[in-house]
Amino acid sequence: MTRRTHHPSLITHQAVAMALALATAIALTGCAAGYTRVREIKAAPDSFIGKEVRLQGAVGRAVDPARPDAYLLRDGSGEIMVVTRGELPAQDS
Repeated sequence: MTRRTHHPSLITHQAVAMALALATAIALTGCAAGYTRVREIKAAPDSFIGKEVRLQGAVGRAVDPARPDAYLLRDGSGEIMVVTRGELPAQDS
C-alpha cells in the first residue's frame, strides 16, 4: 500500500500564498468600499443633489478665498469641488 504524504513546506507555502492573495483582495476591496468616485458624481450630478457622499482622494488647492469651506479633490477618476462643514484638510493630504 502506497502512502501519500505532503511535504510540510509545500503546504506552508501554499497556505501563505493563499493568505496573501486573500489579504490583498480584502485590502483592495476595502479601500473603495463606501466611497463615491468623482466620475460617478460627474456622470449623474442631479442624483447627488442634497445628498451626503463619502469621497476619497488627494486634496488640492482651496477653490476661492470667498468660499473658505471649499477645496478641490482628485481621486484618479477626476477632480471635483468639495464643500465641507468642517475644517479644510491640508493640501496634498
